[in-house]
Amino acid sequence: MKLEAYWMEPCIIVLDGKQKQKILETLERQKKLYRCKFLTMRELLLAWYGTYHIETLVAIQKKKEVSFSNALLIARNLPWIEDKNYESSTLNELVEMKKELHESGLWEQDQFLSSYLHRKKIVVLKTNLTKKEKKIFADLEQDNEIIYPNIEEGNRTYSYGSYDTVEEEVVATLEQILDLLKQQTDINRIKLWLPNSDYHATVHRLFSLFQIPLDFIERKPLDTYPIVQKYLELRHTNDHALDELSVTSAIADELFEQLVQIEKETLSLDPMDRYDAILYLCHTKYYAKPRYQYCVSEISSLEEAKEGDIVFALGMSLGCTPRIARDDDYLSDIEKEMIGIETSQEKNKREKEVLLEQILHTKHLYLSYARKSRSGEYAESPLIDLLKERNVLLEKNITYTYDKELYNQYLLACAWDQYVKYQEKTKEFQDLSSHVPNVYQTYHHEFQGIGEEKLHRYLQELTLSYSSIQTFYQCQFRYYLNHVLKLYDKKEETTSTLLGNIVHAILCRVLKENLDTYDEVIDDVMKEYYETLELEKRDRFYQKKYKEEIISLIDIIKKQLANTKFEGTYYEEKFSIAFDHKIPVILKGFIDKVMTLTIGDYEYVLIIDYKTGTIETNFNPVIYGLNMQLLIYYYLLLKTNSNTRFAGMYWQNIMKDLLPYEKGKTYQERKESAYRWNGYTTKDREILDRIDTNLENSFIQSMKVKKDGSYYHYVKALDDQELERLLAIVEGHIKEAIDHILKADFKINPKKIGIEQDITGCRFCPYRNICFMQREDVVARKEYKNLEFMKEEGDL
Repeated sequence: MKLEAYWMEPCIIVLDGKQKQKILETLERQKKLYRCKFLTMRELLLAWYGTYHIETLVAIQKKKEVSFSNALLIARNLPWIEDKNYESSTLNELVEMKKELHESGLWEQDQFLSSYLHRKKIVVLKTNLTKKEKKIFADLEQDNEIIYPNIEEGNRTYSYGSYDTVEEEVVATLEQILDLLKQQTDINRIKLWLPNSDYHATVHRLFSLFQIPLDFIERKPLDTYPIVQKYLELRHTNDHALDELSVTSAIADELFEQLVQIEKETLSLDPMDRYDAILYLCHTKYYAKPRYQYCVSEISSLEEAKEGDIVFALGMSLGCTPRIARDDDYLSDIEKEMIGIETSQEKNKREKEVLLEQILHTKHLYLSYARKSRSGEYAESPLIDLLKERNVLLEKNITYTYDKELYNQYLLACAWDQYVKYQEKTKEFQDLSSHVPNVYQTYHHEFQGIGEEKLHRYLQELTLSYSSIQTFYQCQFRYYLNHVLKLYDKKEETTSTLLGNIVHAILCRVLKENLDTYDEVIDDVMKEYYETLELEKRDRFYQKKYKEEIISLIDIIKKQLANTKFEGTYYEEKFSIAFDHKIPVILKGFIDKVMTLTIGDYEYVLIIDYKTGTIETNFNPVIYGLNMQLLIYYYLLLKTNSNTRFAGMYWQNIMKDLLPYEKGKTYQERKESAYRWNGYTTKDREILDRIDTNLENSFIQSMKVKKDGSYYHYVKALDDQELERLLAIVEGHIKEAIDHILKADFKINPKKIGIEQDITGCRFCPYRNICFMQREDVVARKEYKNLEFMKEEGDL
């Protein structure tokens, strides 16, 4: 049965909003009548599960002491919450919240929907349904006829081009558009689908150059327009601000109408809450500028393409097409599973299927992909392989050959301009350099150097730490900019840094003083750190959450300490040693926690370093001078006390954001697992038994012992010889760094370990616009695993 036949039946058609718009436009254009009722999936979901309005958001904001945007995050998850007990405090809070809203009349649910849908034929045109959407139709199947029509994909092939750069990709697209226009193709039929706004600048520039009119999608928040800004300024003190606005254009008139709707929407609110709600709505509601005719038009999705449209889909790269969802929403994937909605992985899988289906239902489609852009390199979208498997992709690897004289002149002009302004040699500059006099090819981006004596006078004293040595071995020029010139502008403390400082200070006091109750200490430390800050409502909300998490963390740490015979000796302690050179050289380190146990003449030590962020918990990069933190700490302890002996050195994650799912474990067990020590332990079993007296449930990550007393192969453990070799490597790197720094050797040499896409030495570097690093500057290094370099000769 053809889809059009359903239009004349007394049934309900459930579909996407864009599908509905296209069908209604077609019916209107063809002047056809229809008997069916069109219902979007969103309308059905909101009616079935319930929805919220501005009064709901105000109530949530007051109850939870959060911003409007966070209140919206909470409200969006309420439809899926059932009246039952969950194994999640967050979900149980939402259960109570929904009950309160329902009792207050602030949660809207269509009480007549079931009776309206009763015994009706329902035709579902929306494909790739979510879990909750499937559940609705499963419930309706008992009393309704549910039909899922097969939509023919059609026999077609698509052109696919892969290019070196975004510029070449856009130019190739323009050349194809020019060919279409020469064939008298209606320009209104040509559509452009871009993966994100990163393409806009290049597309706008090149379309203007080729003199092809282009209509971008433009949606801006209302509060970016002068008339709305004037309204908000007046509205703060005047309830009749609308009466004082002067409407002088068609756009202003449309904006005025939206402001009238906002006034109506907030009419029932208390005057004290109303202005904040208006501010929020003006920031979150958008004005879309009118679309123009007689030009190439940007579309936001392939669904917008009409029958007969010719679509150019650019940016078919990994992460852009389709976009990748991550497990960082208000509800975690585990909590989403509990309430039966899509996890990030399920969403990613469905988004890929949705996009694949949209591609297969687009008749005239050109796909393209650029391997490089100014922001980095891209891998091909996984959709390309899926299309190849279906034999619908005609691949064309096109390289632009610079055979257009006028465009060549433009490229050369741009290359010169780029070179003069930024001393950057573009690809075009290299390819067209035969027209450039040799004098212009003498630019070198390398650091030209500074005299040793001048450097020594400037420094007077060289102080090194783990982090500065880490930077040096990432890239010597980066060290020079950061630790010699000190160019890095330390901005306001980030939430992560502030939280890390707070937790460090609290743990130091609680553990050092061996306190059994720590509410007062936590409050004192938080007050000390927060008193200079202007706290917003969200900060006060998170302050309470942080306190709860810190208490839980301390309880877990105390439980760990109860299972070890080692005692805490140093907390947040500074250790330092001096080296003899032309100027004083000091190596220092602040160690979060050192625990010791005296056996005979030796003092065995455990080193624990707290981390609030992502940590790399292995010594494989040590061979290249990286990730030496714990070994440098042990080196400092050993130089301070020669009777020091190694027991273990560990990183301990604190204030973990998201807990990984572990089947069969409770939330508390997963939390304890997340806060386990992660690092290297001695191979001496007698010492291990003193470190952890409960190895069956060890607080050391991946620690497991066989029945014969030996370690499993995956346990990270070191014997005395291995440790000595690592310390020798560390000492060699420390002395090497000192020598190179004092010789003013600051070459641009970022390290790249293994086959990872990003360059280790350039990761998070704020100086990219200073060094103009070239690919030949990168120092490639072999990636080691399981300390394989210890077995190779000649590493020292």
